[in-house]
Amino acid sequence: MSKNHSRINLMANFCNKACSGLILLVCVPFYLKYLGIEAYGITGFYLLLSFLLVPIEAAIGTTINRQMAQLTAVENTRAEAADLFRSLEGVYWFICLLTGLSISCLSNSIAYNWVHPVHLSLTEVAQAVILMGICLSFQWPNSLYFSALMGLQKQVLVNSVQVFFTFLKSAGVIAVLAFIEPSLRAFFIWQLIIVILHTLTFAILLWKYMPQDRGFFRAHFCGKLLKQSWPFISQTFFLTLTSTCIVSLDKLFVSRYASLEVYGYYILAYNLSNGLYLMIQPFFYSLFPRFSQLIAQKKLVDLCKLYENYSQVVAVLVLPLAILCVCFTKELIFIWVRDPQIAEKVAPILRLFILGTACNGLMSLPLALQYSFGWLKAIIWQNIITLTLLFPVMFLLYEKLGVLAVASIWFIHNLCSLLILPIIHRKLMPKSNKNHWIKKICILPLIAPLALNILAMNFLPKIESLYFLVTVLSCLGIGSIIFSFCLTSVFRDWIKTRSSPKILIE
Repeated sequence: MSKNHSRINLMANFCNKACSGLILLVCVPFYLKYLGIEAYGITGFYLLLSFLLVPIEAAIGTTINRQMAQLTAVENTRAEAADLFRSLEGVYWFICLLTGLSISCLSNSIAYNWVHPVHLSLTEVAQAVILMGICLSFQWPNSLYFSALMGLQKQVLVNSVQVFFTFLKSAGVIAVLAFIEPSLRAFFIWQLIIVILHTLTFAILLWKYMPQDRGFFRAHFCGKLLKQSWPFISQTFFLTLTSTCIVSLDKLFVSRYASLEVYGYYILAYNLSNGLYLMIQPFFYSLFPRFSQLIAQKKLVDLCKLYENYSQVVAVLVLPLAILCVCFTKELIFIWVRDPQIAEKVAPILRLFILGTACNGLMSLPLALQYSFGWLKAIIWQNIITLTLLFPVMFLLYEKLGVLAVASIWFIHNLCSLLILPIIHRKLMPKSNKNHWIKKICILPLIAPLALNILAMNFLPKIESLYFLVTVLSCLGIGSIIFSFCLTSVFRDWIKTRSSPKILIE
């Protein structure tokens, strides 16, 4: 793959995440305005239900991404790519339709026995759950086509389509709520229409770009190809299953034991903290295949350098923004929703989510490295230990501290993830300097933004103007990133050589 192509793919992934995140950020206040916090909590329950198939989705999606890239790169295996996809496509569609139908059939049980609406009627909630099940039946297969197109290196096209449909789904529904009917039913009917169109578009594009000797009608089910892919699928499935349980259990717990209003605040904090992933996911999607190529070519020195440089870049983007969010939590929430009461209630939860997500972000490239080597033992064992302790600890702490205790578990789990980094490096990159990596990635990028934000917290006067507040916090965030970057070895190499540092994908 050419350097320019790789860089364009990275920029396309960044643009997709940035645009999609910005759209969602702008739209949430309108959802709160037209639906209310209780109904917004129901949309959070929809997010929770979407996690049900994440283990299968990730296992099949990661496999198809990897196999599409490998099989279509070699002339005599191009036909196998279409057959493998057809085999996985049929299995996955069956699972998705069956699961979605099951959710719809359980709508009354969920409405009457699980969530706790105060202002919404139980009938309205039950109707929303029925629509959720139908939506998810068509939403889950979307990721299969997305992963296959990414493996075929159609990343610019895929990301463009993704942004377009994210806009239609997230911003278009505001017009429906404002001018047609401000209800959960209208919200989910619109979601269903857009999800069907989105998945259909990806399916058409995939079969258009599939190797021409094996088009839509000639591809067939092949058990042999499925069997060959099974070891990688099973490892990825188990890792994602345990990770999804960890991510979902707290939300499941809060939805069961807290009021729907409190659950709405909890989901609001979770959604806002996910903004940090805009800085993380493009690197994972772009570097995972590149790491795999370098390992196959046995260029471990280049791999180590690329891994170290990009880990610094991720840390420089994530840690300063995380510190800014922790120091000015209430101000950022108020800018977003313009409601001081919501800002007051969401801020303590958000701080814990931000800290946990920042630690999780630092683990994104180590995870890509483990996927590339096919060695997932350390992180799987950590997940098993966390799951063993998670529910009893959550239940005991919730009795005394409420939802803050539940949110703190997300932070503690991700902080502990950093402790297994030496094990990962010792196993996969034995010649690298492990302590040097921790200093470069976890400590140096923290110093400047931490000092800058603490000074700002103590010496900045109270700002009444909303626009001036946005300007000040934006300058503070950009300044934190710049000062943090100045402490990296990438920056020092840049100064020494007086040329662009080699941090881009080669």
